[in-house]
Amino acid sequence: MLVGGQGLRAFRIPWMICALSFVFWSNFVLAADDPSAVKPAEKSDGEQKPKEEKSDGLGHVDASMSAISIDGDKARFMQRHGMAKDFSGGIEDFFMEQTTKDVITRVEGRGLFDAHDYRLKLEVEKTKVGKFSVGYKQFRTWYDGSGGFFPQNGQWFSLYDAELAIDRGSAWFEGELSLPDLPVIGFKYEYEFREGTKDSLHWGDTALTGGLGTRKIVPSFRKINECRDTFEGTLKHTMDETTVNMGLKYETTADANALYVRRNPFESGRDRTITTRETQSSSLFNFHGSTETWFSEKLLFTTGYSLSALDTDIGGSFIYGGSYDSPFDARFANKQANDTGFIDLSGGAQSKEATVALNLMLIPLENLTLIAGLRSEHQDVGGVSNYTLTSSAAAGGSTVQTPAEAMVHDEFLNVSESLEARYKGIQDWAFYARSGWEEGNGATGENLGRPDTGTVSVHRDTDMERLNQKYTVGANWYPLPNLNLGGQFYHKINGVSYTHRNDRQVDTGTDAYPGFVTERNVLTDDANFRVTWRPLNNVTAVSRYDFQEIRVDSREGTLKGEESGRSTRHVWGETLTWNPIQRLYLQGNANYVIGRTETPVNGFNGSVLESKNDYINLGLASGYAWDAKTDIQMQYSYYRADNFYNNSVSSVPYGAGAEEQGITLTLLRRISDTIHWSVKYGFFTNRDETSGDHNNYDAHVIYTSLRVAF
Repeated sequence: MLVGGQGLRAFRIPWMICALSFVFWSNFVLAADDPSAVKPAEKSDGEQKPKEEKSDGLGHVDASMSAISIDGDKARFMQRHGMAKDFSGGIEDFFMEQTTKDVITRVEGRGLFDAHDYRLKLEVEKTKVGKFSVGYKQFRTWYDGSGGFFPQNGQWFSLYDAELAIDRGSAWFEGELSLPDLPVIGFKYEYEFREGTKDSLHWGDTALTGGLGTRKIVPSFRKINECRDTFEGTLKHTMDETTVNMGLKYETTADANALYVRRNPFESGRDRTITTRETQSSSLFNFHGSTETWFSEKLLFTTGYSLSALDTDIGGSFIYGGSYDSPFDARFANKQANDTGFIDLSGGAQSKEATVALNLMLIPLENLTLIAGLRSEHQDVGGVSNYTLTSSAAAGGSTVQTPAEAMVHDEFLNVSESLEARYKGIQDWAFYARSGWEEGNGATGENLGRPDTGTVSVHRDTDMERLNQKYTVGANWYPLPNLNLGGQFYHKINGVSYTHRNDRQVDTGTDAYPGFVTERNVLTDDANFRVTWRPLNNVTAVSRYDFQEIRVDSREGTLKGEESGRSTRHVWGETLTWNPIQRLYLQGNANYVIGRTETPVNGFNGSVLESKNDYINLGLASGYAWDAKTDIQMQYSYYRADNFYNNSVSSVPYGAGAEEQGITLTLLRRISDTIHWSVKYGFFTNRDETSGDHNNYDAHVIYTSLRVAF
């Protein structure tokens, strides 16, 4: 399969097939119930009057334009708000539906230039025959390529244009044949792509920190080039009380991605780049089916089955050089000790997965519903990769090239059960309870060695057992017509234990990670409460409180179990809506979050601090009907996180420290029943402590749109 520009060119052939299929299907649908299309017209002695065909049409078109002025970090604004800088405009939304006899034709579209946002869909539907559609869509996601900031000496790197973006899109055609008393048959072909450049948190290192050691704050980026072809066929049929669904899916992917990292920029004799190339092609085949049977009005039984086979090939390299995309050079001058990479990666993996699911819903009493489920999943994965390891024992020396081979085989079996009960037998109350269990076991075998000598450096065989549980209870209470309360609590346990066999790093005789991890349990408790109250006919208040605690218990080797981490989170929320007069509404909301993560090493040597994630969100919205044709709207938002801690003497600073505000004013005018016009002004500001104000911005946005209905 081809990717990138080649992939788009190759895509023209299926697109032509798509268009021809659309023409064929359209003619078939239009002719299906027209006798004159399949046999000669009958003779008539008298004058034959032409048939009168009723045709109804409706639709609208929205044209829009936006202009943005940004003072500061444009890339951060574009990523945060998902908007293109400067100007964009075009058709924001187009829709038209035409009905003639029993044929419905729909057209949908969108085209915003400079925003790289496009969509087109054509659909023809004929009653009791079927439907066919063809379409294309594309949109852009923006990213900020900035790196980190070291406040002790103000170090900040700007190595390339930080305004990064990825375009995502797809083109498809699909149809459904639904003739009376026959199975419903569907098919679909879709081509998807993802192409562009985005940021990465795999930052490079620098020693330009004013004598405070090496810090990883150098920005890096990724190039993405991926495409996927998917073919699907479905069948649905109802026989008596049973509905059967079946489907086939075949999917191929081709990815050619790269990661670009720069290490020690502007440092003499140490400035170098890393180019990591990752190629992957795969093919997936899947069969799935399900049944749904109503034995009576109070008994429903469903089944499901899925079988998948995945075959993947990989390739790539990890190369140090003087610039991005440099070829491998064994005597590259700036390489440092322990600069390890690889070249000539090849290999692949095969995976098979089978899943069976059974569910039963029983209504034994009028106000009681019981649902039970059983699911089994088996997965078998095996893979191998070969590559040449490149390493340098000392700076300036020749690079050593060593053939290497890695193999892995995983096999897992998981069985899960669930039970749910709902009860509404008490007036003004509704209760529910759910429980779920999952038991699993599996084995992993891993080997790393040299194929040329037969030497094994790592050999690991690990058995795993897993037990997950989740218990949920909740209730809703309606004590008054204008008051209702709801609450829910759940307790979840995710536990896994490992038995390590032959788990040694052969060349050093030491345990190989995670060979010393024998048990890990993650326990979660979550409670939330909701109150909705209407004290007056024009006032509504919604109050919320959420609490969550996550605890991680671990056991390593022969040591006793210890709590290795604890995270707590409190969330308070309030929404208030008030209509003081018929023409005016006011709505405010507030959310306050307290988040903490603690580990046993908190406070160690003054370098490991308690992790805090506290923030507040405020919002206000208002609307006023100036007259029968004019509305005015206002929205305001505020965000503040004050967790930044400058611990740069012993480690990098961390903790969110930001303040964001935004306000928009909108004027809507209904010029006539078919023409609506609106204009919007917005102002957005951001202040970010963690970037040393490099990511700050002030932005003004003007947006206008015109809708014409027909």
